[in-house]
Amino acid sequence: MASPTSRRHRARVILRAVARVGYRTGFLDLWASRSEYRGKKVLQPRAGKGKATHLRVTNIRGMGSTEARTDAALVEAYRELCVRHLRTHKKAPSKIQIQRIPSAISLFDKGFPPGEIDDGLIKIGTTWCLNIANPDCKNCPLNSVCEGYLSRRELITDVRT
Repeated sequence: MASPTSRRHRARVILRAVARVGYRTGFLDLWASRSEYRGKKVLQPRAGKGKATHLRVTNIRGMGSTEARTDAALVEAYRELCVRHLRTHKKAPSKIQIQRIPSAISLFDKGFPPGEIDDGLIKIGTTWCLNIANPDCKNCPLNSVCEGYLSRRELITDVRT
């Protein structure tokens, strides 16, 4: 059995990989502005390796998205996720938390169960979307929808987790 220290380390590595994929693909930009992320200290200018912007993934937890509230289907899927699947709420939550949006979308699209979305993001973040300036974008299965690869290279080069 793994020690608590090694479990925490593994959890941090996994969490960074998932956030890195969300940031570099432009997914996080869909749900909040850069200034909102800076205000919550998710984006910390000049605090990363080589004075890059540091992406503080733990600060995304609990952060709400006003953008998500404008999509009725997403609001309903989020309610179902929280009430029926995660059982974190007895009634519809008042806030849509950004870190749970991928799982809610998986319910809306009925493509994958929420756990498979998380597993897929972890695999991408630890196989192709590494925490380096030149990750393996060419071979990444998300490269056809990744803003960092397609048009906004700064999403990859300017931020570290």
